[in-house]
Amino acid sequence: RAGNRSKRAVTYLFPISSTLVIMSAMKRFFGTKKAEGPRPTLDDASKSMDSRGDSIDTKISKLDGELMSYRKKMKQMKNGPAKRSLQQRALRILKQKKMYEKQKDQLLGQQFNIDQTKFATETMKDNITTVNAMKDAQVVIKSQFKELNIDEVEDLYDDMDDLMEQNDEIQEIMSRSYGVPEDLDEADLMDELDALDDELEMEEETQEEPSYLVSAAAAGPRQPVASSEPAVNNEVDEFGLPKIPDRLNA
Repeated sequence: RAGNRSKRAVTYLFPISSTLVIMSAMKRFFGTKKAEGPRPTLDDASKSMDSRGDSIDTKISKLDGELMSYRKKMKQMKNGPAKRSLQQRALRILKQKKMYEKQKDQLLGQQFNIDQTKFATETMKDNITTVNAMKDAQVVIKSQFKELNIDEVEDLYDDMDDLMEQNDEIQEIMSRSYGVPEDLDEADLMDELDALDDELEMEEETQEEPSYLVSAAAAGPRQPVASSEPAVNNEVDEFGLPKIPDRLNA
């Protein structure tokens, strides 16, 4: 029985070992599948196209510079083999420039499509965010409406309106004056007020002058005071000298 068991173990192990050998040989021959990295996004594609566009613009600028150089040289050269050779170089450069310009146009079209797709994707994300926020707000509003009764709110506003009207009536009653005759006319009161103003003006015009002004006016004009000093003769003769008084000449 022990021998039979060992034979059975060998027969079971042989197929397993052979399968492993075959699988390892297939891996060496075909290779193993590499782990996939993150998939490129629209932003990555847009950045890649921007770098490619910058590279094409640099090449076009370089070719423009070479074409300008060849053009200046051809203007200074006479017709001949050298000039024709230079023209062939210029034509090749011009063809390269046209090729790059066509690539740039295609790249711009792809860039436009990517930007449009990117805009649509971002718009959809914003819409989804907005809808989710509105759903959450709807749940909150519904829960809050359970705490309010529209009939109670309407009754509350009606009661507040009645209270405000009563308050206005109370304020009007409290602002009334006591002991004022009811037969007074406002026009008559205004006429009486104007008459008082006229009387005040007349009193101001006829108001007496102060006592010190009255006493000064009654005293009359002041008389000049005679001076004890002799008068000084300021007359001069024909020579500009002070003139001698006549009493001295006498």
